[in-house]
Amino acid sequence: MDLEYLRRDCGSLGGQRRAIAGLTDDVCRTVSAAAATAFGVIPLAELDGVLALGAVPGIHPDCAEALARALERRVALIEFDDGVVREAIAQRYLRQRDASQGLDLATFDSPDFLRDAAAVRALMAEKQGVLPERKIVVPRGRVALIELRAHSVLRSLDRRRRIEFAQTPSQIPFRIVDDGALLFRERAPQPAVRAIVSQSLFYDGDEHLHVLSGQDLTKLPHVLHPSELQLAELEGDEARFWVYDALQSVRVAPAPGPGPLASWTCRYFFLHFGARFMRTLRLDVLSFALVERAKLRIAARTDRLAPSDLTRLFGLDFPRLETADRAR
Repeated sequence: MDLEYLRRDCGSLGGQRRAIAGLTDDVCRTVSAAAATAFGVIPLAELDGVLALGAVPGIHPDCAEALARALERRVALIEFDDGVVREAIAQRYLRQRDASQGLDLATFDSPDFLRDAAAVRALMAEKQGVLPERKIVVPRGRVALIELRAHSVLRSLDRRRRIEFAQTPSQIPFRIVDDGALLFRERAPQPAVRAIVSQSLFYDGDEHLHVLSGQDLTKLPHVLHPSELQLAELEGDEARFWVYDALQSVRVAPAPGPGPLASWTCRYFFLHFGARFMRTLRLDVLSFALVERAKLRIAARTDRLAPSDLTRLFGLDFPRLETADRAR
């Protein structure tokens, strides 16, 4: 079989599936899981000194040259059905991974990263962005209660593809009151729990998700958005957050005010299935309290959402995050 025969045979879905069914482990290892997901390619065979890759339609024109430089070999891209490539990557590279953890792809400060040799090398490996494990250190007999709100705007720089998915927020995890806090749950937190986080996540732009959830924490980091937003450290009356590439801190406030205690914004670019994306993230710390464990009261029935809750927790007061003009 030569390259031209493979290209002709992969002109149909049946041919594409036959090519993938015949993949060997040695061929799969020529491209990493991170690179396959970022570029939207699946290696097929090495023929006549050229690595043939099945690629999603509409792959960015700089991807072929970038792959050749990073892999240090000639490559040939053969257009495949999008679904066939995604299924192959899931089966060949991601099947053994924890379903709750997706690939953490490399991120960059400029949309021109495909023309940068160091950036292209970074695309070959998964980003090691999750911080080392840390203990939560709070005063004895107290639990940290933290309300967080994250807003993301995702924009494709190369092709429009709106991803529609949504989840309806179900209930408020807790409410801080004058004499402690109400926890809207069936049971008290376990003794090992040192912090409880309420997080409202709002994804907008070329995707859509809006969900409010609670999380009991016994250790850190707590990842809100892999791996650009993390609650990294909690010690005494200070919480420190990892926001893209820097630690930011906030201290306990006596009571939630009308606005966030702290707010940070970051912007970065990345490659996913052959298309460049820009994501803008904003993290708001709405409240941070240390409450005596004895003053955590269980309220099994969900508290009704007041208009002020919709504003604070669901982000209805979000100013539209500014996004840069699309890269040319």
